[in-house]
Amino acid sequence: GCEILIRSLIPTHSIDIMKKNRKPSPHLTNGPAKLVQALNIPAKLNGSLINNKNLLISSEKKTPHKLIASTRIGISKGQDKNWRFYFNC
Repeated sequence: GCEILIRSLIPTHSIDIMKKNRKPSPHLTNGPAKLVQALNIPAKLNGSLINNKNLLISSEKKTPHKLIASTRIGISKGQDKNWRFYFNC
C-alpha cells in the first residue's frame, strides 16, 4: 500500500467557507488540524481511502509541474534531509 499525509495546502478556492469553518486567522490551512477544520472533514473519515467516495479532494484536475523536495520545517534532527515534498502546480 501507499499512504500520503496531507499536512497543509495553499487555499485558492472557497476561502470564505474555510474562514467560517475556522476562527478567522491568516493561517487557515498550514497544519493538519487547521486543514481538516477549514475543509470541515469529520474525524470519522480518519484512515479512509481517498477513492472510496466519502471524501472528494477536487473535481478539478491539475497536472503538477514539478515535485519539489526540501528540508522539513520546525524539526531539530534531520535538518539536512530533504524529507518535505510538495507539488508546484
